Amino acid sequence: SSSHDTILEHLDTTHGKDWRDRPLLFRGLWSKSELESSERHLSLSGLLKENLSIPYFIDATAPHALTPDAHGPTSDIVLNMTKGHMHKIGTQFLVQTSPELIREVVP
Repeated sequence: SSSHDTILEHLDTTHGKDWRDRPLLFRGLWSKSELESSERHLSLSGLLKENLSIPYFIDATAPHALTPDAHGPTSDIVLNMTKGHMHKIGTQFLVQTSPELIREVVP
């Protein structure tokens, strides 16, 4: 069994088979330099290059925003965020769209 399979088995066992369908919060898994690495797809520079089409929140400050209200390319969403737009994306949407990214979510 590959380490990828082991990680998925662990997540299935620990969080249930539906863990990809709901948010999970992982804290302290990466250092600042690891998150900034240009080799990561889930870094700022990596997300600006991604063209995955995912659901997102147009205004993350809106009260009771529990369901994404828009859909678009990751690169456009993140670019808008760097310009001050209050968008929000969840890692689970990226992983659902592109499951191989789980390797960057769980070390």
